[in-house]
Amino acid sequence: MKKWLITMLVAGCALPVLAEKESVITYEDHWNMYSKFDLQLADIGGDLAPIGGIYAGGLLNDRFILGVGFNSLLGKVNTDSAFLKDLEFMDLWYAGLHAGYIFQPDALIHYSVECLIGGGQLETESVSGLNSSETLFMVQPTLGARINITETFSIGLNAGYLYVDASDTEALKSSDLSGATVGIFLHFTEF
Repeated sequence: MKKWLITMLVAGCALPVLAEKESVITYEDHWNMYSKFDLQLADIGGDLAPIGGIYAGGLLNDRFILGVGFNSLLGKVNTDSAFLKDLEFMDLWYAGLHAGYIFQPDALIHYSVECLIGGGQLETESVSGLNSSETLFMVQPTLGARINITETFSIGLNAGYLYVDASDTEALKSSDLSGATVGIFLHFTEF
């Protein structure tokens, strides 16, 4: 009986060795790096504004996107204000966490849902020459359609909405900076 009890005790202690460790990300999952370059047209104060962006980060199993992004105003935007000069290159920029999901990435044409959430800055200059700077909070969700050109390169179109908060200039409100966006992008993986 003692031998039987000792055998069971040793076997019970050895069982955890046979068990696999459970985790959210396993050794079968793979991470790639990605980079994305986009050009968007955004509705800012009723004017179409060109905005350029660059994104980089990790891509889990070619589906889950997690990285950072940076966007900036590339052209001139009319403020429609008697008190402010027009916005120009880099007067509006924002950056933040870039997250998303790519549906069926192995299909020739596939779709994605992405979101950039973070902060930025708005530089304005009054007609009298006074400069002011405001910190912004922004969220930009987008829906995209992509076509695979190679295994590691795709081109796509996206549409979304840029929501900006904390702009309290008398002549330029948050609602003037918020608006719909459409764009084209290049997406690279395994670089």
